[in-house]
Amino acid sequence: SSFVDVTDMSRTIQPTAASSKILILTTLHVGGADSAYPAFALLRGSTILADGDYGTGSRTACTFGHYLPSQTTTNMVAHHFLDTPSYSLGDTLTYKIQVLSAYNSKEITINRTNNGVDASYTLAGTSNLTVMEVAA
Repeated sequence: SSFVDVTDMSRTIQPTAASSKILILTTLHVGGADSAYPAFALLRGSTILADGDYGTGSRTACTFGHYLPSQTTTNMVAHHFLDTPSYSLGDTLTYKIQVLSAYNSKEITINRTNNGVDASYTLAGTSNLTVMEVAA
C-alpha cells in the first residue's frame, strides 16, 4: 500500500560541473501476480521526480508503471529521465527506484516470475539503474 525501495536500485553521483544535468536510465525486469499493476517512483534523495500529475481521486501517482497479465511471465520496463537538480560542487546526489503494488496488494517481483516455475521458458533477467552527468 506504499512505495518501497527496490533492492540494489540506488546509485550515487557527484557532479563535476556546476550546471550539469543528470540522465537517469532505468530498465527493470518485472514479474508479478496475475493482473498486477506495479507502479514505480524515481527519487532523488527523498524527492519523487516526474510524478504523474493525473493521480487524483483513486488514481496512483507514479513516475512510470506497467500491467502484468500473468504470474508466469516477466516484462522489461524502461524509463529515462533528464534531471536538472540544484546542487553545490562536491555534493553527492542519490537516485533510487521504489515500487508499489497499485492493485489489491498483488505481489510484484523483480528479475523473476511470480510463480517461480523451474522451466526453460521461465525468465530470470536483470535490472539496471544508470546515472550519468550531462554537460549543460
